[in-house]
Amino acid sequence: HRPVGIIAIQRDITRRYLRQQNLEQRIERRTQEIAQVNQQLGTSQKWYEMLIRNFPNGIVGLINHDLQFEFLGGKGELYVLHERDHHPLTNMIPLEIVERNKPSLQAALHGEARVQTVEYQDRKYRIHTLPMTDDAGNITSAMVMSQDITELVHAKEQMEANEERYRMLFHSIPDMVFTLNQNMEFLLANQALADSLEMTTETIQGKAIATLFEGIEDSVFYENYKLSLSDGHPRVVVGQHLFKGMNNWYEARLLPLQDELLVIQRDVTLQRKLNQQTLQNEVARARNHTRDEIVHNLAHDLRTPLSTINTSLYLLEKYTDPTRQQEKVGALKHQVEHLQQMIENILLLTELDTYQSSDLLRVDIRQMVADLVHSFQPRADKK
Repeated sequence: HRPVGIIAIQRDITRRYLRQQNLEQRIERRTQEIAQVNQQLGTSQKWYEMLIRNFPNGIVGLINHDLQFEFLGGKGELYVLHERDHHPLTNMIPLEIVERNKPSLQAALHGEARVQTVEYQDRKYRIHTLPMTDDAGNITSAMVMSQDITELVHAKEQMEANEERYRMLFHSIPDMVFTLNQNMEFLLANQALADSLEMTTETIQGKAIATLFEGIEDSVFYENYKLSLSDGHPRVVVGQHLFKGMNNWYEARLLPLQDELLVIQRDVTLQRKLNQQTLQNEVARARNHTRDEIVHNLAHDLRTPLSTINTSLYLLEKYTDPTRQQEKVGALKHQVEHLQQMIENILLLTELDTYQSSDLLRVDIRQMVADLVHSFQPRADKK
């Protein structure tokens, strides 16, 4: 058989070609997107791995259902191998700690998160175990985070010990010590304040100061409490306040804190009485000393008119002239009057001890000087 001709069948495949070309382009774009995602995931994974491997003072690990590490990192000292992935727990962590933490790991693999503290070789570790799930919600592994908290525990114990010492010191202070908030309510109160109110320190907290100290709102203390709370300036206030039926004296030191006021209040009634008694004693001693000096001076001054009288009597006997005799008689009368005035002054001085105050009298200084000159005139004439 010889071919006698050719049959040509032609079909337009432009659309199919375009669809194929479009599909290839989409596949290429998707491939690029997947590569980008993989690159980002790789970068993120590197960052996560770097963060985990540099986890300070502890370790972070992922443990599967076979209790093998899928990943382990951190700067803690619980692990011992450099090639850590896919090793059993007992190859990586001391058996003692594994046994203690195994219940928590199994609980995490069943969806329960736990936190526990374990002690190993005089060190204390806090271990968190958390369940890890995939996108479908299935638990794939357990994440373990451990951290050495030895120094933290020691610091906390030291802080608690210091707090206990400060608390004992606070309650052993004999003065009333308390803190107030902006609403003038007690935040803290020491034992001295509680004893004075016949209450406990716990029952005082939260109560307004006006409910425990009757009438304090009208006192100088309440006003200064508010001033120190508003302007933040420390103050020292001394005043009287009625407390338990007694109008005692108090000294209060006000020390503003942040939104609080620390008050150190002391009953100074006895101290003021002692100070007042001391002052009275000093005044009495000074008065006695002054009186002694005055008596001494008066005793000396008494000799002057007596000497003048003796001299005048002697001259009166010698003089025969009536005029001169009359002058001496006048001098005698004047000295007798002066002596009588001095005696009255001595009597007045003795009465000063029984009087708290005395009236002031006006004195003619010219007449006083003239009297002094007249009293000394006979002695001058004799010389």
